[in-house]
Amino acid sequence: MPTHTLGVSYKTAEGTITSTTDSYTADAEYVIDETIAASTTNKEIDLALTKANIKSMVMYSDQAVVIKTNSTVASDTISLAAKVQLVWNTDSQFSIPFGGNVTKFFITNAGGVAANIKFRFLANQAV
Repeated sequence: MPTHTLGVSYKTAEGTITSTTDSYTADAEYVIDETIAASTTNKEIDLALTKANIKSMVMYSDQAVVIKTNSTVASDTISLAAKVQLVWNTDSQFSIPFGGNVTKFFITNAGGVAANIKFRFLANQAV
């Protein structure tokens, strides 16, 4: 079964406050590695995910992008800053960033440089 491992450390000048590693397992992993050309609006990427079945996820881009789910008018809109990953798992202190199930993503890269995106989803889709 696929596994995602997430680590979080918090250090100050006084030393390490915490350093944790957690693992999540599910029956399926979904991988998206795409290059979104500069000045691209609503590049479609098909991926069906049942929100309630997602156990762990990360969304990352080396350039700022806007991600819409399900349609170009968007069920959800996520503004992903360059080189700042969006990480969520079942132990997160915030809600999963999707209001409902996902059928596709629409990615906009308004910048002048191609964006390399990496999305990973761990889910019990067979449920």
